[in-house]
Amino acid sequence: HQGSKLCGDILLTTAFVSYLGFFTKRYRQSLMDGTWRPYLSQLEVPIPVNPTLDPLRVLTDDADVAAWQNQGLPADRMSTENA
Repeated sequence: HQGSKLCGDILLTTAFVSYLGFFTKRYRQSLMDGTWRPYLSQLEVPIPVNPTLDPLRVLTDDADVAAWQNQGLPADRMSTENA
């Protein structure tokens, strides 16, 4: 059920925005999948997270990304994440 994972999804998304902005894509992915997700699932009271969570999809939609690209933002994912 998606609603039961909303708090965990928002927690990871805000952590992504707050802490991962200046790291490389590889390190961002390593922290998300190798550190943060396992940590949340191992807590005494686990915080459920959608296994397919994409912070970029939580924060924006295709129309926003298209508008940014029309204004000159490169089309690669890293540029979109940084925007």
